[in-house]
Amino acid sequence: MRPPSGEGGRGSLIDFALILILFSIVLVVIVVLLGPAITDFLSRLVTR
Repeated sequence: MRPPSGEGGRGSLIDFALILILFSIVLVVIVVLLGPAITDFLSRLVTR
């Protein structure tokens, strides 16, 4: 994934930061939504 040759280094850096922020937000949402399911699954494995 190369940045376009017309853009400077600063634009690609901002894009990288935005991708990191979006990825962290998605990760937090997944953890919040799947947290109870994951803990329930782990507790079932432990009880077995």
